[in-house]
Amino acid sequence: MSCIGGQNKWWKGIEADDDDDATTVVDESEATRKEVERMRMLTSRSELIKMAAPRFVAEAVAVEVEAQTKKLEDKRVRELAEDAQYEKGPPLHPPRGSSVLAVWKIAAGESYVCAVSQNGSLYSWGVGISGRLGHGKSLEGIINADADHPSRVMALQVIPSVFVKDVACAFDHSAAVSVDGHVYSWGSASTGKLGVGLLDDSYEQFAMYPMLVPFPNRKRFR
Repeated sequence: MSCIGGQNKWWKGIEADDDDDATTVVDESEATRKEVERMRMLTSRSELIKMAAPRFVAEAVAVEVEAQTKKLEDKRVRELAEDAQYEKGPPLHPPRGSSVLAVWKIAAGESYVCAVSQNGSLYSWGVGISGRLGHGKSLEGIINADADHPSRVMALQVIPSVFVKDVACAFDHSAAVSVDGHVYSWGSASTGKLGVGLLDDSYEQFAMYPMLVPFPNRKRFR
């Protein structure tokens, strides 16, 4: 702790000894002023509500919600090595149009991201290998194509529509829970981690669309 002119400038109003049993006196008016200023700053800018970055993830995803508008803003998504320096950069994709989607939940896997909107729709983007995005075939007929912007998982929008309330991502597979308590999984099916049984006889098994996970006695999760 540095001193200027023989006085401790670290915190005005605090007096403390080096002993563990020392008594500390805090200027309450100064502390209150700082707390009020901190709250004022929080209400005048976006608040960070969640960051999803599992141990094996080489990217960080930050979701900010405007304190008053509650709108999703784009933030840079960048792959990072474990020992790399974290560096903030410009957005990869600026917001498209004047309105943006409100997000309720978000999760990140290995180079891909899933998000649930407030209306229960599921979106995903990033690397599509092993079916981890859940998009299936693209309009061009490409299986497990990458997505460079959030794309709706249309397989869950068939009749009757499935409204998602939560989502989780692992290294190369994901799972979602619907509002009626059903569990859906997609992505790599190796070692039976999707919970849907064997998919085919091929060596590399994966589900490129969300699949309903059957539970004994038709158990549901609320």
